[in-house]
Amino acid sequence: LWDGIHDALAEREYHLTLCKLPDEKLTDDGVVPKVLRELMADGLLIDYTHRIPERMVELIRNHQLPAIWINSRQESDCVYPDDYDAA
Repeated sequence: LWDGIHDALAEREYHLTLCKLPDEKLTDDGVVPKVLRELMADGLLIDYTHRIPERMVELIRNHQLPAIWINSRQESDCVYPDDYDAA
């Protein structure tokens, strides 16, 4: 998945920066906005399949951070497989 995202972005002369953070940092009010500033990133690709920290979801909404959820069905801004119909 990440190779495909990287390659598609590279074809369009964009780049992907990966940053893996533990849940404790993702739920700290100042960490995610700070990480975006430090990495000069425009937004987040969030890859959670289950046990999503509710505090992290709140922070993303409260800070109005651009985010796309991968592999997780959300109300909006998400991409996920349709396992039911695929079976």
